[in-house]
Amino acid sequence: MFRTMGFRGCLAVLVLTATGLLGSAASALGQAVTSESGGGEAVAVCTGNTGTVKLSPGLTKTAAVQTVKIKGTLSGCTGEPFTAVAYSATLTTTGPVSCSVLTEAGEPAAGAAKFKWTPKTKPSSGTGTLGLALTETPDAAFSGAVSSGAYSPLTFSGGVSLTFTGGSTCGVPPLGKTKPKPVKTGTLRPGTADTIVQR
Repeated sequence: MFRTMGFRGCLAVLVLTATGLLGSAASALGQAVTSESGGGEAVAVCTGNTGTVKLSPGLTKTAAVQTVKIKGTLSGCTGEPFTAVAYSATLTTTGPVSCSVLTEAGEPAAGAAKFKWTPKTKPSSGTGTLGLALTETPDAAFSGAVSSGAYSPLTFSGGVSLTFTGGSTCGVPPLGKTKPKPVKTGTLRPGTADTIVQR
């Protein structure tokens, strides 16, 4: 098994490592992937992580379970043959959330994911899980596991920053309107927390 260790730094990095299958991406949110035995070395580091996030039904003052569709790319990867990893996933929050989640520690969301590697591999894609903490606070937890495909098994974890359109005015009606618009779309960027994954 494997152990991860995190430390703060000025540059966000995301590191991937081979490991056993991750039973639940949600359980990995906000914590390192731990192992029964220690030691090892980092396998790969990805310095970029950008993407888009779409929520349904969207955030309002009324709490509701959110379906989170996410598409993104890990880039600037070194240490393994791949240089980038494209991912897409449909996640579900563990419970109902409202506008306030954006300024809090975040609500875990997890679900099935697909991965594609650069350079291309055979098979061309892999499957697994992805987990994300739904919040606009810095360094939201981001983690997952690849359970099939050219580089499986792999796990990864790091911090990201989410920014939602209308997030700062969530629950407030637009000028001249009586009903607020649900907050539905956002962008994902690297966070500031360094993550080191070892095997």
